[in-house]
This record gives sequence, C-alpha cells and structure tokens, in this order.
Amino acid sequence: MRLFSNSSTIRENIPLLIEEAVKQGDPLALRRAAHSLKGSSGKVGARSLAAVLINLVKIGATGTLDDVEPLLFHLRLESERTRRALERKMLVQPAGLP
Repeated sequence: MRLFSNSSTIRENIPLLIEEAVKQGDPLALRRAAHSLKGSSGKVGARSLAAVLINLVKIGATGTLDDVEPLLFHLRLESERTRRALERKMLVQPAGLP
C-alpha cells in the first residue's frame, strides 16, 4: 500500500486508519495500523509523526485503548504538518523528477 503517494493521502488515510481502529475498540488493529504507518512515515523523514505512531503501537500492544485520545490529537497535528512539508517539497522539486 502506497500511503505517501501524495499529500492528500497523508491527510486522509493516516488519521482515518487509526481512528477507525479506536472507534471499533480494537487495540490489535490500532497496533497493526500504527506499525505499518510508522514505517512509511519514517521512510519519508516524518520523524515526529513516526514518534506519535510508535506510541500508538505501544498502546495497541497493551490490549487496551487507555490514554489513546491525547495521541489522536497529536496524530492529526503531525499528519497535517507532514502533509504540508511534503507539499512544499513537491513545489520546489526540479522538473522531471518523480
């Protein structure tokens, strides 16, 4: 799955995948989604986003969703910051490069 093919994908998919797992009350799904997204965010240099996702992985691994709400706020914030940073990078990328 290419999560970072464009900036709108980041804004839309990251919070949605995590929030859906929380909404369903499924810590295992939270852990899996956060782990997958953590790897993708690390590959594009989104370290702050990856740090939030690491904490979400840890919460999911506990088998409960205790203390997840504050991290959802940070997830939204970092997802938006990452989206904006990638958009800026795409604007200054030389023509002809992928």
